[in-house]
Amino acid sequence: MNRHAVLFAVLASLASSPAVAQVILDESGAFGPEPSSEVRRFTVDVRETTETPMLQTTVTLSQGKVTVRVTDPAGEKVFESSTSGSMQLGRQPLGSGCIGTYHVEVVPEKAVGTWSVRVSTDAQSWPIALYLVPGVGMGVVGAGAVLLWRLWSRARWRWFWVGAAVWTVGVFLKFAFAIPLNKPILGAIENAAPHNVYLALGSIYIGLLTGVFEIGVTLVAALVWKKMTRDAACGVAVGVGAGAFEAVLLGAMTVLGIVAALAMGGETRDQIVAAMAASAATTPLLWLVAPVERIIAILCHVSSRALVLLGVARGRWFWPFVAGFLIMTAIDAVAGYVYLAGLMGKISVWWIELAIAPAALLSIPILVWCIRNWPDRQPAAPVAAASGDA
Repeated sequence: MNRHAVLFAVLASLASSPAVAQVILDESGAFGPEPSSEVRRFTVDVRETTETPMLQTTVTLSQGKVTVRVTDPAGEKVFESSTSGSMQLGRQPLGSGCIGTYHVEVVPEKAVGTWSVRVSTDAQSWPIALYLVPGVGMGVVGAGAVLLWRLWSRARWRWFWVGAAVWTVGVFLKFAFAIPLNKPILGAIENAAPHNVYLALGSIYIGLLTGVFEIGVTLVAALVWKKMTRDAACGVAVGVGAGAFEAVLLGAMTVLGIVAALAMGGETRDQIVAAMAASAATTPLLWLVAPVERIIAILCHVSSRALVLLGVARGRWFWPFVAGFLIMTAIDAVAGYVYLAGLMGKISVWWIELAIAPAALLSIPILVWCIRNWPDRQPAAPVAAASGDA
């Protein structure tokens, strides 16, 4: 898991369209004034013609604990969440795809407070133009970054492609390492450490994968092919190419995913829409998240790679490499924490962007400093011969 997971949040924006809700269950009540442990049980009938039901739950307690639990017609638990304070869950998919009667339980443990449970279905509309905004927006951000730097610096096109190639190699190596090894490594950390320590160490590990492979490959490429570092226009173009290629690629994947989702019918499409709605309920203006996230990511791509290439150009690359390494490691460590803590779909995606925004803001003065301090590699003007020399 890394910042590429924003793709799934982008797909969730499809559910932000207007919908007509059909309420299946709408119950609320209070525990108290004496502490209560009396369980509230309700049933929800899901028929073949029913759109995927969505569960919304609100609990506010002054003491005790409440667990909201859902079991499907086969008796399997499909949802459970507990709180000892307050809990407000937006639209969560209720079902597991089974047709029949679902059981919803509100289980208090010496609780005092209020609760509400609502189950509804939506007749989704499909305004395709709006749904394409996230993917197209990412592509526009990527292409715009390339064009802006090209117009500003007159950097040759090949350096943008070099940046894309370096990014591709780094990401390929990262996934080649992560796919077979992430599960056992994270599992070993989880088994050996308390949960909070596991979240911290696991997040750092996920961030380090990006630092090692993406920024590490940039350093190796620059040391092998020093033409990448010859001037600021070239060096920055490499970073822009890396970030822009990622943005355009993710944008294209998002658009293709949307088209595939729209082409699906029946139960499969309903399940996809339900998952999308769950994320959209927690994030206002979710369709705008993807382009904003790409702006943040591109700034970090460019500043981190500019630091590395500047360091190689000046012949003292260790500390610039460390700084660039830390920028990319930090933003993916944040995404790693969200994944490991199970927060995706439960919190607004804007909180994730806010957490990595400082790295993007810091990238701006770093980039300006790199450009101003890039060594001049232009050949020196010949010295006029002294009068009387042969």
